[in-house]
Amino acid sequence: MTPALRAQHRNWTTALLGRLGRDKYRVRVSGWLMLDPEHPDQVGKTRGTIWEVHPIMRFEVEERGRWIALDSFGQSTDD
Repeated sequence: MTPALRAQHRNWTTALLGRLGRDKYRVRVSGWLMLDPEHPDQVGKTRGTIWEVHPIMRFEVEERGRWIALDSFGQSTDD
């Protein structure tokens, strides 16, 4: 997530992203698929492949069988 795009989305915080990973939420990331051959030494360490989604344009979280935009995640009133 680029800083410029994150600035437009109040819920795109490192704290919330860390929680989603820690709690093993399913997420869906949308953006441009890009081949980044500059970091092949990182495959298996910090990366799975040399492909990446950049920039990320949309980030969604699965909640109760539905995909919720990260901006709206955690704001459900039908608990």
